[in-house]
Parts: sequence; structure tokens; C-alpha cells
Amino acid sequence: MKTRSANLFVATVALTATVFASSALAESPPEAAPADSREGFTFSLGIGPGFGMVEAPKKEGATETEKFNTFGASVDVTAGWGLSKQLTVYMTLKELWFDNGGTTSMTEIAGVGASYFLSDSAPSVFFNVAAGGAIYTEIGVDGSNTGGGFGLGAGYEFIEHGVVQLDATMGMPGDLTENLVLLKLGYLYY
Repeated sequence: MKTRSANLFVATVALTATVFASSALAESPPEAAPADSREGFTFSLGIGPGFGMVEAPKKEGATETEKFNTFGASVDVTAGWGLSKQLTVYMTLKELWFDNGGTTSMTEIAGVGASYFLSDSAPSVFFNVAAGGAIYTEIGVDGSNTGGGFGLGAGYEFIEHGVVQLDATMGMPGDLTENLVLLKLGYLYY
């Protein structure tokens, strides 16, 4: 009796393993994205010069506004997902660091963005849009101004992973208005 039960058990295990193995082999494995595809995880880092125009109310109840133009270093960081070879969505951080009368200042747009590439692979022109929070901070001074902001841009992926990009952003942190133009050379990982 023990031998018959043991044989039945072995036959059941063998049959179950055969069914699972044949069903696994019958299903086609998912296709992996090609190595040069923008599909899947993406990350980018860009640096370059930037120009800013900032408008702020004058202190002590003045009716006019104070305007100043500035030139500094820009940084652009994104992390997101390529939905297709041409469309990526991501979290973005676009910053301009500059000297404001002896005080180092930083203004940024942080939020969500998307890029659309005209071609499936490099070289390709692309367009981007971003929206989120705008922040203006004077380093070493307590507090910062926050509000909403957005940006539009265009770029060119001249070789696989190598991009040059021009962005224009507008932010309204607190009672300030900031308009930035950022030119960046960067690396796009995918």
C-alpha cells in the first residue's frame, strides 16, 4: 500500500511539474526594451548658464517695483519614466544660482514635467513642459518665497544620451515674479 501511495505521489508531482513547465514555455516572455530605448527609467542632469529677470515690490510701502536682471549657473535634474520611445514623464528641478548684491541667491521650479521626442532615437529634437512650485531663496537669510511656476523648453539629443536644451520658466514665489532662461548641456540616462 505504501508503494502504491508513493508511486501516486511521485506521478502527481511529475504531472504537475510537466503542466507548469509546459504552460510557462507556451507563454512568450515579455520583450525587453532595447538598450538605446527611452522606455523605462530615465534620469538626466544638465548644467549651463542662465539668465533671470526678477521683479519684487519695494520695501516700506513703495508703489513701484524693484526689477533686476541676473546671470548665473543653471542646473536641471529629472528622474522619471519613458512611456514610449518618444514620450517621457518625470519629476524635475530647474535652478538658477546667482549673486544678488553680495548675497548668493537661488530660484527654482520644482514639479512634474514631460518631454516629447520627434524621433524614436538620437539624433532628435524634443520639446518639454513642466509645472510645479517656484521658490526664491537668499542663502544665509531665513525664509524663502514660494508659489507656483511653469516652464517650456526645446532641445536636441545630438548623440545617444547627449542633449543640449533651452528652457524658459516663469515663477511667482510670494510677491516676486521671476522669468528665467536656462541653457544646458546634459546627459540623459535611459
